[in-house]
Order: sequence, then structure tokens, then C-alpha cells
Amino acid sequence: MKIKNLVLSGGGVKGICYLGIIKYLEEKNIIKDIKNIVTSSVGAIFGLFIALGYTYLEQKTLLDEIKITKLFNLYNININHFTNKFGLDNGKKIDKFINLLISKKFGKSDITFLDLYKKSSINLIITGSCLNKQELVYFNYKDTPNMPLQIALRITYSLPFVFDKVTYEENIYVDGGLLNNFPIDYFKKNIKETIGITLTGKKILNDLHNLDNYIMALIYAPSYSFHNKLLSKYKENICIIDSDIDILDINLNKEEISILINKGYNCIDKFLSHIIL
Repeated sequence: MKIKNLVLSGGGVKGICYLGIIKYLEEKNIIKDIKNIVTSSVGAIFGLFIALGYTYLEQKTLLDEIKITKLFNLYNININHFTNKFGLDNGKKIDKFINLLISKKFGKSDITFLDLYKKSSINLIITGSCLNKQELVYFNYKDTPNMPLQIALRITYSLPFVFDKVTYEENIYVDGGLLNNFPIDYFKKNIKETIGITLTGKKILNDLHNLDNYIMALIYAPSYSFHNKLLSKYKENICIIDSDIDILDINLNKEEISILINKGYNCIDKFLSHIIL
């Protein structure tokens, strides 16, 4: 079995687990066969890593060089900004980091989906939730070839009330995970060549006594049952990584980061051990 399609769910800082996934896929020489990556939220950043050709070591080095807290601006709350943009963070620090990622491999940061595909031959698909049309949108080189990649990335990680809403072509978009945090059904016609990685955790449902968890529960409650149906329907193709790290816990230390990376590696190793590749 060759794995041609990869699905990466959202999950905030839990996405660090994807480093372990990428390390395993590299070691087993699986990553070279991946041609399509559908992503939501933080999964899009790691999907971009793969499409740009970043190795595990390159990604790990980047993570070691930066502090996660420096990518966010959640503590300088401006009420006027929040009431106008509906978010606490304008996302500019993450945008700057993503621009750096693209520039290092591309020589420039202002690239489109078509540019990325021509260079990598990988179809990176990024989800966004369109509030005007009340629907999930898939951005990719076929449907939105000339869309700036940076805008799609900005859309998919724009967690409501945490990051500013994004206006693109007169429509308002937020986090793709709002409507489908794990878009594995995108590959329903060729599911046999697909593996999906979903980041879960029960803590957010059991502990609603702090504001972060309360907001997360409000945002994701409508799609929770749909997510569970996907897990049941495609269970043979899904690797579930369970972690009780809060998705907005940006103060992780090096030990906690290593635990997440190892968790990702061990989970995919166990999941794929019964599959003949």
C-alpha cells in the first residue's frame, strides 16, 4: 500500500506532534509518495513544511530557535481592536514566521497555490470557514490557483475571537476547523490511499472552569458529533493522537515539546505497524 493522501487536523500547539509524524514518514521513506495533503488550522503549517521540502531536522531546528510565545500577541488586549476585528491577535507574528518559512525555500514569500504546486508537485489543500456562505471552503491549486498562500494560511488558523477575522474577495473567513477540524472526507473516493492524523484530548470537555477551555468548547461543540462520525466511518485510516495539552498552551517547555514529538512518532509507528507499505 502506498500512502498518497495525508490529512492533518487542527489542534493548536498539539500540532507539535506532527514533527514526530514527519520524522517517522521520513525514516520509512513514505513521505516521498505523498501527493495530496488536506489540512485544517495548525495542520496547514505542517502541511506547508512537507510541501516546501523541509526535513524533520530542519523543522526541529526552527522550533528550537524560536519561542512559541513570540508567535502570539494574546496579552496586549485592545478593546477597540477586538470590537472591530473580532479577535485578540492580529496574527502578524505568525504571518512573519510563515513568510520566513516560504522565503527560505522559495526565495520569496508572496507565492500562490499554483506556484507551490509547480515547485513541489504536491497538492496542498487548506480549509477555511466562510461565514457569509456558511460553508467549508477548500483552497488549492485547482480551485484557487492564484490565491496567495499566505492568505489561506491566515484564514485557516484564525480561531474565532482569538485571531482577527479575515476578509477575502468580499467574504469573511475564520478557522477551517470551525466547520470541519478533520477533513478526511475530502478523500472519500480514494480513501484506501489515505491516512489521517487527528489531534484529540478529553480535557477540554471535562474542564470548563477556565475561559480558554470554555471558549474552545463553545466554538467546537457544533462540529463535535460530526467529527466523531468521521472517526467511526474512516477508523481504519485514522491515527488518533490523544493529548490533554490545551490547544492554546503556548508556554510549553522543552521537555513538554519533546513529549509531544515522541507521542506523534510512537502513535504513527503503532498505527502503521499492521499495514504493509
